[in-house]
Amino acid sequence: MDVGSYVMVLEDDHIMCGDLGAPPYSAGSFSPHHKMRSSWGHPVPRVDGTLQSEGREFRGDVIETMFSERRDKVVLDIKAAYEVDSLKKLIRTMENDKSGKGTITITDTFTASDKIEFDTAIMTHGPYEVIGDDTVVFSREGRKIMVKISAKGGKVKITDQEVDVKSIRYADEAFKIGVEFTKELKKGSITMVFTPGS
Repeated sequence: MDVGSYVMVLEDDHIMCGDLGAPPYSAGSFSPHHKMRSSWGHPVPRVDGTLQSEGREFRGDVIETMFSERRDKVVLDIKAAYEVDSLKKLIRTMENDKSGKGTITITDTFTASDKIEFDTAIMTHGPYEVIGDDTVVFSREGRKIMVKISAKGGKVKITDQEVDVKSIRYADEAFKIGVEFTKELKKGSITMVFTPGS
């Protein structure tokens, strides 16, 4: 239930955002209702209010890769992870531009037969600031990553909420930053561009 998940690491060992990590192994840890054991607790899309399903048949497929000294690219077909009949296509593209300070771009593109709700998320353990309608800055031990968000097909809004840290090991705080279309759509895309700051 983490198909397409990622972790952003800056300067070797500073985890800035991404997968929050494993939940503690305690009573209820393996309950199907435990949020952190579902795709709700991962930086992946939610489709028409539906999270990813559990099981091998709901895996994603790598449909394209490209690796070079200047640029890396991985394209994932993650449609099969969602039991949404109207969903016809869901592609996650991750690109690593190594020029300058480096830029990582993640784009989710979907098509549906009916209008659906669509959103994605960024997860973090550390401090962050939402700036305007399209920017989030993550900070950790004097280091920063800026995320610039854009969309095609409609407008998006940024929402944030605290995650119950009892659900995660080795964390004092955790947050889920949602990026969601403000209306239902038949097709659209959300792009997040991660750039290191000073």
